[in-house]
Amino acid sequence: MLDHTRLDLLRRELGHTSLQEIFIIFEEECQTAINNLKRARCSDQIVQAAHFLRGNCTNLGLTQLAKLCQAIETSAATSASTNAQIDMLEQVFKRSIDELQLYLSAQSN
Repeated sequence: MLDHTRLDLLRRELGHTSLQEIFIIFEEECQTAINNLKRARCSDQIVQAAHFLRGNCTNLGLTQLAKLCQAIETSAATSASTNAQIDMLEQVFKRSIDELQLYLSAQSN
């Protein structure tokens, strides 16, 4: 679910405190983007929100979440239904956040 190599690199480059601050912003922005996905009225809005999420997830090493965002982008671009994928995205997001919190907690010791 997490790319620990990517997270370790970010922690070394940015420092633990900065990574924690980025995580807080990431969580807020991603929750907003997920809400935007759920309210989206057209495929273009879905693609835009999923693309935004995918970029953020990739940057922070949340690989499973990034792959799911890519799948949503692809489905929306072909006008396929994305409702089930968006529901799954919420679940994977919550698990990813939990894992990221555990990672950060373990690294602070």
